[in-house]
Amino acid sequence: MAQTDQQGQTVEGHQINAGGDVNVDQIGDRIDTGGGDYVGRDQIINIYGEREQEKPPLSFEPDTILIPGGPFLMGDDEDPPAAPRHQVELPAYYIGRFPVTNEEYAQFLWDTGAVAPKELLWDGNRPPAGQERHPVTGVTWYDALAYCRWLAGQTGRPYTLPDEAQWEKAARGTDGRRHPWGDQWDPSRCNVQPGTLTAVDQFPAQSPYDCYDLVGNAREWTATLWGTSPREPDSRYRYPWSPGSRNDLNAPQTTWRIFRGGRGSTPDKHRCATRRGHPPDDCGPRNNRHGFRVARPAGG
Repeated sequence: MAQTDQQGQTVEGHQINAGGDVNVDQIGDRIDTGGGDYVGRDQIINIYGEREQEKPPLSFEPDTILIPGGPFLMGDDEDPPAAPRHQVELPAYYIGRFPVTNEEYAQFLWDTGAVAPKELLWDGNRPPAGQERHPVTGVTWYDALAYCRWLAGQTGRPYTLPDEAQWEKAARGTDGRRHPWGDQWDPSRCNVQPGTLTAVDQFPAQSPYDCYDLVGNAREWTATLWGTSPREPDSRYRYPWSPGSRNDLNAPQTTWRIFRGGRGSTPDKHRCATRRGHPPDDCGPRNNRHGFRVARPAGG
C-alpha cells in the first residue's frame, strides 16, 4: 500500500482528490505527479518530491533556446556536400540564442588566465570598445571547445558545441526552408557586408525558434567532423546524417571540422543547409573568422 498527498492525479483511471493520505492498492499502477514520480512494483520513488527546477543562469552565461525534439528536414539536394535532403529525428536540446559574444568570451579568458590570440584583434584581453556584443571571432575549434568546457564547469550544465544537425534544425525549423526566415532571400535579415561584423542582435531574429545571427556575420564551429579534403566530406561523413563517431571530440587534428553560417557574396552562401569544412587548429580566413554558439542536451 502506498500513500501520497498529491491532489488531482490519476491512478489507472481513478482520480485522487483527497487532501490527506490515499491508499493505492494496485502496486505497479503509475502515479503521475508532474515530476516523473511513480509507484513501480515494490518501490515508491520520490512520491513527495517536486520537479527539480533548473538553476537560474549566471550573469555571464549565454542565453539559450529550447529546440523541441522531433523530426526535421536536413540537407539540400542543390548543394552536393549537403545532399541528399532527408528527414532526421533529434531529441530536445538547448542552443545559444546568439553566437558567443566578445564580452562572454572575455569572462572565460579572465577566469582562466588565458591570453587572447592576436586574431581576435583585441586590446590585450579586452574587446574593442563598442564591440562587446559582437560575436567573438578568430577562435580555433579547440578554443571554442575549451570555452564550452569551462562554461560547463562554471554552471554545472553540460555545455558543448552543437553538432551540425542541431545547428541546422535551430536555423530552419522542421519544414526544410532555404534560409532561416523562409525560402526567399532577404538581405535585410543578416549582415552580408564583407570584412565587417555587427552586434549579434542588430538584425531581427532569423529562425522559427527565435535564434539570431545564424547566417551572415560570423562562421560558427560545430562538433561534427568533415574529413581531410577541402572540397568534399569524407565518405563516412556524407549524408544521410547519423550521429555516432562523426561528433567525436577526440578525433585527430588532421580531420577537419564542419562550420556553418558566415558571410558570403551570394544568397546561396546563406542557406541553412550549407556545410563546409575547416582545419580545427585554424581560426578562419582574415575577413571571415570563425566564432561559435553553445548547445546542451535538454534535461541535464
